Amino acid sequence: MAASDILEGRFRESRDQVLLVALDERCFTYGSYYANARRIAAQWTSQGLRPGDCVALHLPNGPAYPCLYLACAIGGFVACPISPDLLPAAVEEILTLARPALVVGEAPALDAGLAAPADGDIVFEGANAETFGIFFSSGTTGRPKGICHRLDSFVGSALSFGRLAGFSSETRLYHVLPMAYMAGFHNTLLTPLLAGATVVEGPQFSSRSALDFWSHPVSRKANTLSLVPSIAAALCRLVRDPGRAREAAGGFRQVQSTAAPLNAALRRSFLETFGLPLQDCYGVTELGGPLTFQSRDAALAERHWGRPLPELACRLRRDSSGEPELWVRSPFLMRGYLTEAGFQAPELEAGYFASGDLAELRAGELRLIGRSRDIIIRGGVNIAPLALENAISLVEGVQDVAVVAGQHDVWGEIAVACVLPGRAADREALARSIKAQCARTLSKPEQPDRIVFLDDFPRTLAGKVKKKDLGQRIGQLLDGAA
Repeated sequence: MAASDILEGRFRESRDQVLLVALDERCFTYGSYYANARRIAAQWTSQGLRPGDCVALHLPNGPAYPCLYLACAIGGFVACPISPDLLPAAVEEILTLARPALVVGEAPALDAGLAAPADGDIVFEGANAETFGIFFSSGTTGRPKGICHRLDSFVGSALSFGRLAGFSSETRLYHVLPMAYMAGFHNTLLTPLLAGATVVEGPQFSSRSALDFWSHPVSRKANTLSLVPSIAAALCRLVRDPGRAREAAGGFRQVQSTAAPLNAALRRSFLETFGLPLQDCYGVTELGGPLTFQSRDAALAERHWGRPLPELACRLRRDSSGEPELWVRSPFLMRGYLTEAGFQAPELEAGYFASGDLAELRAGELRLIGRSRDIIIRGGVNIAPLALENAISLVEGVQDVAVVAGQHDVWGEIAVACVLPGRAADREALARSIKAQCARTLSKPEQPDRIVFLDDFPRTLAGKVKKKDLGQRIGQLLDGAA
């Protein structure tokens, strides 16, 4: 079924149900929200925009942001979300590549009382356009790249993910992720919308909002939450009253963790603190967003395995280092990349796309073991940083850990464990505990060659550690110590 048919069916069926509860308490039904989006699309058309024109969305989270995505789907425009937190040079680089006909820098006013159109007037004429969205990578490994998708691929992926995650009209998802990024659009806006669910807008997460995080979603009866690991870790650290925290979180059916690997210590800490398991969601933007979702039972058992979307075909192929890289064949694959040289189609092998991730497959489930380019080759022995990070994260006093390669004259590369210690940690004692933990749980070649304590990690706006930048910093530190 085409994306237009699916969207039209959802808005007709759920027209009187609440789609969005805004931060300012306004409630938008599916019907009134569609009416607002249609009005925006009509306004853009009156300004001279044509189907296929790019519309850059450069504004903060708010109730209008999802409406702008819908307006693009109605009018056949290409949505290009740009985070307002990016530096001006990065924004300019994206605008140069995307060449938008319109840059939306201010949220349009929405009317929650706008009358819903009749069923026959709920149409998405532009939903089947060649390109619906251009999502730019965070640029952690170089310059930003635009990932182009049809709306059909997003809709198909969101329907499949929603079924796997158990979304329904009873789902009330609390939204705190940046709406300009894939997880803030796909997992937390499009997926609940297609399930007939309700999205409860929260303030975009910050250290300030974390201090009283739970009161807002609890008062609005939210029951589903999507976080990134850095937010989950911050919530654990900032708990003042563990009993109250558990009570507040008790009404949630599901807490998803997405956008970055989830280590064992954070799994345990979140479960102990809030009584809720973090259910891991692994995805790749080029492949349409989420690829796997972890069941509640697997999360409670602290397993790292997830079940892939049923439409995907997954296989492992040895990379240049001999490690098992995950290749995926997906009907939700991107159209290609937007580059300075023009449009670049995806490179495929027999229909399979290289994810860049190392994985294991077993009994229909998938488990990540690292990034292909993150592999450390020490004297010819391959070391997966993720396994080492999981082991070290369980040591009491470790707030966060990231393992990168350091250069060595004899071994070529060595494993450097970069550790953020807790505030009260004795660093010498902590180093001994880390070494003892690694000796108990890892083979000798897998153990870290160096342990370096840092006060912070370079991170993307989504909270991922910038391994490339961290590796450069460690290289400078090791050179200075030589």
